[in-house]
Amino acid sequence: MARSRKSNLEMVALGHAVEVAEHGMAVMEAALVPGMTENGLWSLIHQVNVSHDGTGSMVGCSVQGAPTNPWYQEAGPRAIGAGDLVAFDTDMIGPFGYCADISRTFVCRGLDGRPEPTLEQSRLYEMARRGRAQHGTVQIGASFRELSAATWRQPDEVWVNRYACAFHGVGCRTSIPGFRTRLTGSGAVTTARWRTVLGLSVESYVGPGGGVEGVKLEQMVRVTNGGVVPLSTYPLWDED
Repeated sequence: MARSRKSNLEMVALGHAVEVAEHGMAVMEAALVPGMTENGLWSLIHQVNVSHDGTGSMVGCSVQGAPTNPWYQEAGPRAIGAGDLVAFDTDMIGPFGYCADISRTFVCRGLDGRPEPTLEQSRLYEMARRGRAQHGTVQIGASFRELSAATWRQPDEVWVNRYACAFHGVGCRTSIPGFRTRLTGSGAVTTARWRTVLGLSVESYVGPGGGVEGVKLEQMVRVTNGGVVPLSTYPLWDED
């Protein structure tokens, strides 16, 4: 994952990777229409990344409808329908070999801008975005074990499908190290330090056990003396 504490030059490289990823995300969202396939949509962010001298992606998690629950199902030839949730995780190795690890969930709408999210889709989205409140728990000097213990405990209906870790390091790749959500235990004894870059995965996936759809959100942040600073700024549904 490169060094846990990033240099000024590494922060520039990470910032550039995030900019490329978010440009690709915007291209995906603008192109999303009923009838296109998951692979067709997912290919767009790869085209943007490679055209900006990026390397590729570590996974192919860009799925719609039922395959959004549980998480970790990969994109395929399935057609996207009007009203489907489309969830993805960039997991992108961008320019200069640095990672952009961002997740968002879109609603596939027709040319008339419809349909709006259903009540259930909106409920899951609001539950997932509660992870943003975890930013305030990340403080310099706090052990990752302490941070894991302080995370919000998801309701029982979605706990069974919770994401694998609360947060993880980001550098030349992702998920090393990973720190588990509360009540699952963690052997981590390291601490959050100045210039540490994390992927805030906590509560970033919400999918009810036995449910049909799920929502994936994830932020990249930089740890500073004044708290955490978001590196990924792609808007959520009510931030357009």
